[in-house]
Amino acid sequence: MSSNPFDAAAMLQGIRRWVEIESPTERPEQVNQLVDIVAEGYRGLPATLERVTGCNGCGDHLVARSSWGQDSPGVLVLSHLDTVHPMGFIERLPFRVDGDSAFGPGIYDMKGGAFLAYHAFRQICADDARPPLGITQLYVSDEEIGSPTSRALIEAEGRKAKYVLVTEPARDGGKIVTGRKGVARFDVFIKGVPAHAGTRPEDGRSAIRELGHVIQTLGSMNDLERGISVNVGVVRGGTKPNVIAEEAYAEVDLRVPTIADADELVPKILGITSRTEGVSVKVTGELNRPPYEKSNAGAALFEHARGVAAELGFELHDVFTGGGSDGNFTAPHTATLDGLGVDGKGAHTHYEQALHLLARAAGTAAVPPLSDAAMIAAPRDAGDRDPPDDDALAHSRGSFFGRRKGHRLRAHQADLINNLLPHLAVDISTPAPEKLTDLFDDGIEHVRLEIGFGGGEHLIAEAQAHPDTGFIGCEPYVNGMAKILTQIEAHNIGNVRLFAGDAAELLAWAPPRALARIDLIHPDPWPKRRHWKRRFVQDATVAAMARILEPGGEFRFVSDIDDYCAWTLAHLMRSPDFAWLAERATDWLQPWPDYTMTRYGAKAEREGRKAAYLRFRRH
Repeated sequence: MSSNPFDAAAMLQGIRRWVEIESPTERPEQVNQLVDIVAEGYRGLPATLERVTGCNGCGDHLVARSSWGQDSPGVLVLSHLDTVHPMGFIERLPFRVDGDSAFGPGIYDMKGGAFLAYHAFRQICADDARPPLGITQLYVSDEEIGSPTSRALIEAEGRKAKYVLVTEPARDGGKIVTGRKGVARFDVFIKGVPAHAGTRPEDGRSAIRELGHVIQTLGSMNDLERGISVNVGVVRGGTKPNVIAEEAYAEVDLRVPTIADADELVPKILGITSRTEGVSVKVTGELNRPPYEKSNAGAALFEHARGVAAELGFELHDVFTGGGSDGNFTAPHTATLDGLGVDGKGAHTHYEQALHLLARAAGTAAVPPLSDAAMIAAPRDAGDRDPPDDDALAHSRGSFFGRRKGHRLRAHQADLINNLLPHLAVDISTPAPEKLTDLFDDGIEHVRLEIGFGGGEHLIAEAQAHPDTGFIGCEPYVNGMAKILTQIEAHNIGNVRLFAGDAAELLAWAPPRALARIDLIHPDPWPKRRHWKRRFVQDATVAAMARILEPGGEFRFVSDIDDYCAWTLAHLMRSPDFAWLAERATDWLQPWPDYTMTRYGAKAEREGRKAAYLRFRRH
């Protein structure tokens, strides 16, 4: 794209036009007037439009699809055009620019952000080059009331996408959102027995009194440490002060950070019963927006966005927020970044405003570059690589693993180390063969490498299942080496070779394009930040794997440590040599076919930790 494709003045005028068309959710004819304007803006662009007729008192929804990249999962940009402000609010809050702020109904939530994404799409269309992923922009008309008529459309488009970008307002000075609480809403109906409060109070059963009990029960469910909040926001009841109330009513809002919390609390609230004989309590409701939990793919997408932001000259931060959005509907299935709209304050108020809008319109905001860059379309510059340091480069000192030996070996294990291992060991002190198949007996067609095989369960199972493939297992831990030697001897396995050193040394020694696949399964996560440079996955090792893998070969990674999964995704996705094969969340939340679970993996599952199964193909 051109170096300065964003005309600040023109963009500000475009935002003003959108803001001055008032679009309260409950006024579908007003929302549709704005939909008309938005749709007109796509005329003449390489895009197709689909307008979904509104229903149940809501306006239309608009879907704009790029003419390119629609044959595979691409980028969904998600926006809403409705606001909470009633008709006529523009008289109280007219559009105006005051210093570094622009004011107007809905400018912060979220017409400013929606317009920036719209304008970014236009600039992409104006450029000669097309990004490899298609772009779909979805504008809905009912987000402010919980998206009752658009949810199915949002979820369907989200499941088809590879990435979702939501143009909700930025938070706390420009932070983007990578997690939101789930939202549930409930109605409480209480039926009591009326009576005269003065002459026959004993005949009555107060619905309001019972509502007090219900409110106490709901209040006891609050758990701020867990991030759970239960709020009774609306109450009604009774008819006259001298009548025992026959009816009472309440509206309840529940916020939960995880789906497990929702599974616990939604049934508990729906199951509330009366404490008073003769009084009935009925609770209706459901989880309206599922929790938006920060997934491995979402974390990796944020890491990429942070790198893009750094190239633009600012530091990007993320935040978890209690408010819901349409991103809650996509995040459980697809990598999602939210809060990509304008910075500002005063959402839903008489002073709603967008901050730094002129600077953002000039191209320094997150939304315009992300709409293009988040497609992971091209390698990053060399300057974006991990800076070299002594630990990362000194592979010969064993930078990427911890201890070498645990408990004392049994006699037979020690014998195998001394006598069997030398026959199977890969000797990197000698020149590498032209082909790694030469390390094995005849009949071996391909060679694979497993780094850090632990007890060897996965490596042995793979070797037995694929006798025509040679396997090199790398494991510096002596006890792990002893365990796999025991299994090799017991099963008379002949297609395994072993290396008891640093895998980085082995990668440097081997000839190019020599491996069909590399597996890294539950590696040491090195969880402390100061130790991250000791993780095996670094830019240098990614480049080394790219050198040694044949075209079409794969690198496969398994871990139950979310941070390391995000780290790995970020490093592989910015490499020009690899493509992530996942198209849906199930592609990385479930093990690949015929995967052999390791003992560590089984333990993680028992303890409730879910692993990610990542596959990358060498170009």
